[in-house]
Amino acid sequence: MTDSDVTACCERGCGRPQFDRFPTCCTRCVGPDGPHSLDCNFKCGGGFEDAPGAAPWVRPLSVPNGFCVEGCGRKKVGGFDTCCKSCPFLIKQNGRPGHDCICDIHDNG
Repeated sequence: MTDSDVTACCERGCGRPQFDRFPTCCTRCVGPDGPHSLDCNFKCGGGFEDAPGAAPWVRPLSVPNGFCVEGCGRKKVGGFDTCCKSCPFLIKQNGRPGHDCICDIHDNG
């Protein structure tokens, strides 16, 4: 077995493998309790999280410094506590995070 055969774990401690060249499993991960991107569970061998009978999104108990206070896993923007205006609005409206185009572009680098 070589180093290239070993997949490193997500730097946020959730236990899932890193995705591609990134240090985390997905853009939404903030730790062991999630949340995770919709396709993260699928990439790790499970089903999509929005599949029938799947548990709803749950806000994490704590958020690392520098990340959106809503617990979506994205970094804060500017002097604000959130990543974008859509995140808290969509959590309130739909019970799960959602983001605008600018936030998606910023988050995907």
